[in-house]
Amino acid sequence: MLIKETWGHYLQERLIKSEDKIAVIDISEHTRYTYRDLLYKSKMIEKALIGSNITRGTHVALVFPNSATWIAIFMALINIGAVPVCLNNENIEEEILYEIKYADARVVITDEATYTKIRCNEVEMGLDLVVLVDRQGKCSQGIHMSFKTFIKNGKLISEKELDEARKKVKYDDILAIQYTSGTTGRPKAVMSVHYKVLNNIKKVGELFNYTSEDKLFSSLPMYHVMGCFFSCLLTFMIGGSLVIMNKFSTENAITALEEEKCTCFHGVPTMFKLILNKIGDRKFKYLDKGMIAGSYCDEETMEDIITKMNMRNIMPLYGQSEACGYTQIRIGDPIEKVKTTVGRSIEGVEIKIVDDQLQEVPIHTQGEILIKSKYFMHGYYKNQEATNQVIIDDWMHTGDLGSLDEEGYLKITGRKKDIIIRGGENISPADIERSLRQYSRIKDAVVVGIPDDIMGQEIAAFIVLDEIGQALKQGELIEEIEKFIDEHISKGKRPKYIRVVEAFPATGSGKIQKFKLVQTI
Repeated sequence: MLIKETWGHYLQERLIKSEDKIAVIDISEHTRYTYRDLLYKSKMIEKALIGSNITRGTHVALVFPNSATWIAIFMALINIGAVPVCLNNENIEEEILYEIKYADARVVITDEATYTKIRCNEVEMGLDLVVLVDRQGKCSQGIHMSFKTFIKNGKLISEKELDEARKKVKYDDILAIQYTSGTTGRPKAVMSVHYKVLNNIKKVGELFNYTSEDKLFSSLPMYHVMGCFFSCLLTFMIGGSLVIMNKFSTENAITALEEEKCTCFHGVPTMFKLILNKIGDRKFKYLDKGMIAGSYCDEETMEDIITKMNMRNIMPLYGQSEACGYTQIRIGDPIEKVKTTVGRSIEGVEIKIVDDQLQEVPIHTQGEILIKSKYFMHGYYKNQEATNQVIIDDWMHTGDLGSLDEEGYLKITGRKKDIIIRGGENISPADIERSLRQYSRIKDAVVVGIPDDIMGQEIAAFIVLDEIGQALKQGELIEEIEKFIDEHISKGKRPKYIRVVEAFPATGSGKIQKFKLVQTI
C-alpha cells in the first residue's frame, strides 16, 4: 500500500523530532545546519515565496550549484506546492534559456555567475522575478533582487497564511521538473509526483538499511534525481546527516570522507574511479556503505571499491528520471551479484526482457529492459507524444539492454540505441569497450557507430590513456593498440577509427554523451 502524502507533510513531522541534529554540512560554503536551522530557513523562504505571489503550481527554476541554500529553497518550494525546475548551472547560455522557457518558469533563482548568461533575455522569457542568492545587500532593480530583499517579501505573511498554503498541496501534485540527461539529443522535462517519489525513496532507503546514525557524503548535482532524491531527500527521510560539495573534487571528496567520518557515499562510477586513483594506502575508517549508479561499473572497479575504499556494503542501483529506482542490491546479497549486477526489482516494480518483437526472452538472454512501476512520472512536460512512445500498455521502454538470471538479478549490458549495425550485423559497443580496456595503456574506452554509405555504420573507438600512455609517442602507441585489436577483437568488430581524447563529454550526472563523440568524426 502506497503512502499518499506530500513530501512536505511527511518530512515536517520527522524533521521536528531531529531538531538538534546536524542536517547538512556544506563543505564549499563552510556551513552547518541543524534540522532546526533548516526548518527555520525553509519557513522564511516559504513566506517570501507566498509574499512574491509564488504559490501552488508556479514553476520556479533553480539554477545554481549545490549548497545548503539550494536545499532550503527546494524544501520551501515543495512545501507550498510550487514546482522546482531543477537546472544545470554549468550548461551553456542557449541550453539554460531553452530549459527555463520550455518549462514555463515564471521565476528564476540563481547566482551572479549564472545570471550573466540570462541577463539580456529576462523580458523575452516573460519572467516575473529573478532572485540572486549570492548578491549582497538589500538591492532590488527591475525584476531582479538580492536574496535578502526577497526574504523581506515574506515579513507580512502570517502563520495562518503559511498553513493555508501548505494545506492546498495534494499528494498527487507535481513534485519537480528535472530534465533527462540528453545523451542522445535535446533533453525532455520529466514531471515527478510527490507521493510516487516519496514511496520509491522510502523503499530504497529501507533496502539500503540506512539509519539516523548515518552520515552520507554526496557531491552529485542537486538538479539530478540521484543528488536530490536519492541523496538529499533520502537522508532527511531517515533523519541522518548530509555532507555536500558544490562540485566534485577528488581531493576535497577524500578529505570530507575522512574528516567528517562519513559512513555512506553516493556517486557515479567516475567519482569512485577518481578517488581510487588518489587514495593510495589510505583507508576510510568509517565508510561502510553507499550507492553507485548512473552508468555501468566494471567488475574490477567494484572489487576495488569494496577492498580499497572499505565499502563492504556498496549497492548498485538502476533507475531513470522517469520513475526513480527500479532495482538495487540488498545488504547481504552474494558478492558476485554485487559486482556483476544491479540487483533485483524493488517492491512495486516488475521487469521483463524482450526482443525486437516485444516477446519475452529466456533467462541469461540479452534484450530490451521493460519496466512496470507504481512510481512512474506524470509524463514529459508538454510532450505527450514522447510520453506515449516510452510508456506503452503500462510498460516503460527503457532503451537499455540487459538480462535476468534465475533469481531475478538484472545485468545491464548496454543501450539499445547504442547498438551498431555494421553490414547488417548487430554489434554491441560494450563488448568492444571491455576488450579495449584490457590493453595496459588504455584507462577507459567508448565505442560509437559512425554513419557510412556502404556499411550503414562503421565503428569508432575513443580512448583515454593512462599516465604512462600519455607520455609515449602517440603514433607508435596507436600502432601497438591496432596490433592488440587485431589479436583480441574479431574482424567484424574492429574499429575503423581510433581517437585519443583527454576525457569523454558527459552530462552533469556523469553519463557520457556519445552523440558529441560522433560529431567529431
